Amino acid sequence: MLSLTINQPHLAVIKGEGGEIERNPDMECLVQSVHNGELSNETWPPLFKKRHVKEEVLEPQGLLTVFCFEIEDEFAEAAVVGTAAIALKLMGKAVSIDEAQEMARQMWENRLS
Repeated sequence: MLSLTINQPHLAVIKGEGGEIERNPDMECLVQSVHNGELSNETWPPLFKKRHVKEEVLEPQGLLTVFCFEIEDEFAEAAVVGTAAIALKLMGKAVSIDEAQEMARQMWENRLS
């Protein structure tokens, strides 16, 4: 992996729905990572039992309205929290998927505190 070549001690790669670096909460997510030279693959479970129907056009402003509590969007919130959870686990802040997910959820809930 690239992280071994560039001497990066911790690196994770995920594929979002359209290739974005974002967890799709409706689907399993394969997290391929390197920690101090050790390669690993970890499958994160979907966060919902049913798939969401997405808007045809998504505007960047929409995320701001979700972030500022102006609207609720469970899919958008789960994508943000789920992606943050992967980062928290990669950084060693959480030892399990569940712990990382809970930590990220608390951070999201307290985002404007």
